[in-house]
Amino acid sequence: MKDFWPHKFPLILGWDLSGVVEEIGAGVSRFKKGDEVYSVPDVSRDGAYAEYVVVQESELALKPKSLHHVHAAADASGGTDAWQALFDAGQLVSGQRILIHGGSAALATLPCNWRSGKARTFSDGVD
Repeated sequence: MKDFWPHKFPLILGWDLSGVVEEIGAGVSRFKKGDEVYSVPDVSRDGAYAEYVVVQESELALKPKSLHHVHAAADASGGTDAWQALFDAGQLVSGQRILIHGGSAALATLPCNWRSGKARTFSDGVD
């Protein structure tokens, strides 16, 4: 694994995060100090489990007000993976239907609950 994904030590783990913007860098226009955000930062960098982490503006999204930070951080990569699999790679479009086997498993819980209008999802709920 070290040849595939080299790390620098000391290593702080973590890729999913949710938190509050503390500082803004030059040229940042979409966020301000105090915004609640969540992210899956560039996976070539580690450290999302640190108390503070620096991320690119393009890697952030405003955290939905209805989500607690713990849930937002837990949904960040799973939601991104599911969205990319269904809509980017799978090219799912409005009006199509999809059955998700094992709809209670980690990656399936989000698409089973999306009400995006892009597609209807159904689950057999069996892991």
